[in-house]
Amino acid sequence: KEIKNATILGKTVRPDKAQILKQVQDDMFVQDDKFGFTLAEVLITLGIIGVVAAMTLPTLIEKHQKQVTVTRLKKAYTILAQAVNLSQLDNDSISNWQYSLSAKDFYETYLKKYLKSSQELDWQKLHKEISYKFLNGTPYDSVDGIFSTNKTYAVKLSDGTFLYIDSYYSDNYRSLTVDINGYQGPNQFGKDVFSFGISDLVTGFKDNSDFDNGLGGCNKNGSGYSCAGKIMQDGWQIKDDYPW
Repeated sequence: KEIKNATILGKTVRPDKAQILKQVQDDMFVQDDKFGFTLAEVLITLGIIGVVAAMTLPTLIEKHQKQVTVTRLKKAYTILAQAVNLSQLDNDSISNWQYSLSAKDFYETYLKKYLKSSQELDWQKLHKEISYKFLNGTPYDSVDGIFSTNKTYAVKLSDGTFLYIDSYYSDNYRSLTVDINGYQGPNQFGKDVFSFGISDLVTGFKDNSDFDNGLGGCNKNGSGYSCAGKIMQDGWQIKDDYPW
């Protein structure tokens, strides 16, 4: 239809432009029932998205947490194993080390020189600020032999890992425990706390790999004391059968 004169959006428009602008006006202000969503449709869609997110997000978070745990644990193991190997060049084979030294003396004699940027921590203060527990939920204070409250020696490594030299020892073994994220939780064996050992029964630094048996086992009824061994033997992975 020819338009000789038109008023578009309150303005008089020349006839040669009227047709085009009229169409623009119609497109802007005339709604077509074929487009858009009703409020009910939008709410239903958002509800579906929320349900899917609720189902998948915890799995993604857990997978990420496991990967971070493995990465940090492997780094701590590498640092400590390297320190033990270097120490043997200066301090003779581990078969000749004095395992009966106090925790502090053992650290200063065999490890301190080879752990760069390590910083001494006040174990008595840490003991009050951090409540550690075993994998089965038992507070560590209730079990003797893992941490000895008065005799454990603690240092902070350059990456923030807490290293505890336990007072527990035998004639050919010394226990070391790492908290791979320091003050951060959950402060639980098998989750962010792991134990290793120095022993002349094997080649240097070792894991505690008896994870299937006893109270020290890496299972829901155990302490988790040997969970580092399970992760290592599983190829540095936290697999589906791990008591996470």
